[in-house]
Amino acid sequence: ALGLATTSSIFAVADALLLNPVPFAQSDRLVQVWSTMNGSSITQLPRDLAVRWMQRSDLFASSGVFNQTSALVTSGGDPEVIGAVEISPGLMETLGARPILGRTFVAEEGRPGNDRVVIISTDVWASRFGKAPDVLARTIRINALDYRVIGVMASTFRFPYSRQRLWLPIDPANPQPGKEKIFVTLVARMKPDMTREMLSQQVVAAG
Repeated sequence: ALGLATTSSIFAVADALLLNPVPFAQSDRLVQVWSTMNGSSITQLPRDLAVRWMQRSDLFASSGVFNQTSALVTSGGDPEVIGAVEISPGLMETLGARPILGRTFVAEEGRPGNDRVVIISTDVWASRFGKAPDVLARTIRINALDYRVIGVMASTFRFPYSRQRLWLPIDPANPQPGKEKIFVTLVARMKPDMTREMLSQQVVAAG
């Protein structure tokens, strides 16, 4: 079924409904790519298929993927399950979002064997670190592992939904063990000379 879906799907481009109403930079240039089959929309794509689309520099100015998850945080307070998002390096830049402290993920982060890093929300910064100014020198314990904090997002940042307060890196081209079959959501920024209609036609033709 998956093979049939990846070879016979019609790909479409839509307004980034999941991104609204958060005011990302030039949000009218953001789109989500999904597949449709037998009249049904599939908003998540197989990881390897999403990687192939991310490599289409002829279609998109930039792109990235994400996958919603959850995380058990046990440091800085009572244990709590917090909504989290696994994102590919470059997705924040595609969204036009920058941390108020620190940085976003770099290309090698999220690959097996690399240091564990995390971007946290302002809420987590306040509740778990008391808004300590040296938060970027600290770690937070997530799922029994220590992650180094590299960035703090503004209180107005909500992606993809308000319940997500942690962002963890994934490299879809080099997945962590056990995540080879993961499904992800693909978000892209259109090129300046591209309209939605033009992009839709090109994506459908390429699909």
